[in-house]
Amino acid sequence: MKMARLRENGHRLGRTAIVALAVTGLVLPTYALAQQGAPAAQAATPNLAWPRDFDVGNDRLELYQPQIDSWTGNRIGGRAALAIGPKDGTPVYGFATFTADATIDKAAGLVHLDKITVTKVEVVTAPEKAPAVKQAIDQRLPSAGITVALNQLQASYAVNQKLEALQAQPVENAVPAILFTDTLTILVPVAGEPVLKSIDGISDFQRVMNTRALMLRDAGGVFHLQAAGTWYETKSLTGTWLVTPQPSSALQAAAKAAAKTGTPDPLLSHDGKAITPPPAILVSTGPTELIQTNGQPQMLPVTGTSLLTMSNADHAVFMDPASNTFYVLISGRWFKGTALTGPWAYVANNALPADFAKISPTDAKANALVSVAGTPQAKEAAIAATIPQTSTV
Repeated sequence: MKMARLRENGHRLGRTAIVALAVTGLVLPTYALAQQGAPAAQAATPNLAWPRDFDVGNDRLELYQPQIDSWTGNRIGGRAALAIGPKDGTPVYGFATFTADATIDKAAGLVHLDKITVTKVEVVTAPEKAPAVKQAIDQRLPSAGITVALNQLQASYAVNQKLEALQAQPVENAVPAILFTDTLTILVPVAGEPVLKSIDGISDFQRVMNTRALMLRDAGGVFHLQAAGTWYETKSLTGTWLVTPQPSSALQAAAKAAAKTGTPDPLLSHDGKAITPPPAILVSTGPTELIQTNGQPQMLPVTGTSLLTMSNADHAVFMDPASNTFYVLISGRWFKGTALTGPWAYVANNALPADFAKISPTDAKANALVSVAGTPQAKEAAIAATIPQTSTV
């Protein structure tokens, strides 16, 4: 894993909004924490930057700021996300669960933690690494415990409880329009009906403002779109778009003036070049997902399962022959239908046919496993999502 990164300061909230907290002792050298005496007489350990990292054999381990999950009487529990892998390679993710006894001195605003125990280390996609990780953390636990600020522990616990409450809230899973095509097509979203705005110095054209692409409408009601290095036109926004053989000088002048008020998305290929021959255009005014296949859909068996996969689609598309149902993965959510033309319905990732969990990690569509409940890939993705973002320097 690339360790030359700009790490977040210990005072800064990470993406999961968990504050830096007391169990910094998990990764501090023992001599720095072997403080003696009554808890109230000890100074709280200074906040540290996260993540903390150290070697575990030939791997590098990163331990991210812990969070308090439970607090009953004088017993607390929590866990810390971790990443382990080659120093210059891609890590795998897991977590370490810990418990500790807390002796609270409210007057001094301090808490002394002792009997800190790492109860479990799980590295879901590389379980063979877990024992070495646990041993490395255990070796760094302070035998004398650690004293921390009471408000840090309270804040961490409170925030974690709020996060759990938020995660319990129902998620809106509205079904988008799902369209299949075997023709190279560019989807151009427009957020609702077109919102038109005059262009400074131009009288014959207006710009459609609620789309990222450069779309204009002329005085005659014809829409003009610049996409993939080509101009298109149509009289109906959601109708058929035709290539404009020779864009007029007035159109090009309007486009130049419109671009001054906001740079449009040119909708070019990844290399920044025009697409030839010009692709088809599909404009949507509501949530829409376009699934493209390279020719007619091709269905192949998925090794080790009873499923079929659409091998030439740009999305993960599966078919369960037992129910003659198609399953499509869109932005981490599954939708199912008995025909490619729909209708489609949302399906929770824990309600998929059991064979989805049997898809091989080496399958061409194995990335879908992160969206199949209970798989190691889904568990690892959930852990990785709790880790604050870092920047490469």
